[in-house]
Amino acid sequence: MKCMHMDSAYTTIGVRDVARLLKDPNFLFIDVREPEECADGMPQGAENVPLGSISLWIEDAGVDQTTPIAFICRSGGRSAAAATLVHEHGFENLYNIAGGYIDWVNEGLPSSLPESD
Repeated sequence: MKCMHMDSAYTTIGVRDVARLLKDPNFLFIDVREPEECADGMPQGAENVPLGSISLWIEDAGVDQTTPIAFICRSGGRSAAAATLVHEHGFENLYNIAGGYIDWVNEGLPSSLPESD
């Protein structure tokens, strides 16, 4: 398990720490990779909202600013950018998943195919 690291905008956690967050019924798990990157699989329980759509999603989704939200991408860079961007919208309970989907797969955590429209 990786140590949690608190940044001014978000907390960085490891992929195994997501299980604790999933116990919260209000928790949102967002995969910020592009749809074509998710076509072969994404973390089970995650919703795909590409990084370029995050601002519009946060404005349209009607999400309470206290809602815990974790972001994942391929390796951790875009998810950190998403957490920072959402923090700028006044959200405080944000998590960046270090190691991203690469670590998710390497740890053998459950994946699923994205829902088709």
